[in-house]
Amino acid sequence: MSMYSKIDWISFTMPILPIGEGREDIQFDRVTHQLRMEDPDLAGWLGMGDDWKLGGGRAPYKHSARSAGSLVSIYWGETLTTVLFEFSGRACYWLDSIGIQEHVLSQWKDRITRLDVCSDIETDCLPHEFVEAGVSATFRSKGRFDSDTGQTIYIGSQKSERFARVYKYAPPHPRAGLLRVEHVLRRDAAKMVLEAILAAGLAYAVQSLGMTFGWTHSAWNPEDVQAEPLTMARVERSLGGTEMWLIKQAAPAFRRLIDEAVIVDPVVWLTRYFLENLDDLDITVVISE
Repeated sequence: MSMYSKIDWISFTMPILPIGEGREDIQFDRVTHQLRMEDPDLAGWLGMGDDWKLGGGRAPYKHSARSAGSLVSIYWGETLTTVLFEFSGRACYWLDSIGIQEHVLSQWKDRITRLDVCSDIETDCLPHEFVEAGVSATFRSKGRFDSDTGQTIYIGSQKSERFARVYKYAPPHPRAGLLRVEHVLRRDAAKMVLEAILAAGLAYAVQSLGMTFGWTHSAWNPEDVQAEPLTMARVERSLGGTEMWLIKQAAPAFRRLIDEAVIVDPVVWLTRYFLENLDDLDITVVISE
């Protein structure tokens, strides 16, 4: 029973000064210019300026450009201070086939926003059989979807920083003989897994993800390497309601206002509205660059 693992999605953001109003093609020129400044090698490999189709974006990004075949997508907005790059599964295959995937991962590891690690297994096992054999109790949310084209099982909330898809196509699809176990990682989880890949290799990360999700079916047979489960820092449940609200709701909203350039200088903004009246309290406020 063979099992092959690979990276199947890469997303990262690039910092940029607000582009401002103007024609879409001129805005895209500014995006590509910034990429040439940040990563000239990647800009060259992508062939910036050639065979890119401009179009609408998705919140909070208003515009997009997609490469030929929609392998790579780039999103931006006139007032935003980040540009989003998305590499699809086929784009990741292309990066790997020409030997530049490690460069991209290393260059943008601190800006990674999503990373998918998938394993294709040659087996007759169906997704529900694979999951029912055992999965970590940490992941309470589960969903099953059956259709004429195949079956998909979701483990974990799709809104969380990490969840898994286990799916299989039905015959006569050419991949009907493969069971795919796909780990979707976002934000801090993506950064953590990427660090593991860069430091110890993909096989280590796959083994760790398998331990984290608690796969026990015999079909799960990754390369035998010494690994440990990937542990994510969790917000303490003992936190007060107001503090929990600040972390879960206010902090993401604050981050969004910064990304959209509504708040230009977060340190000045926080000092003005939150920290100026703390003189009478017995605390020390330290703000680092």
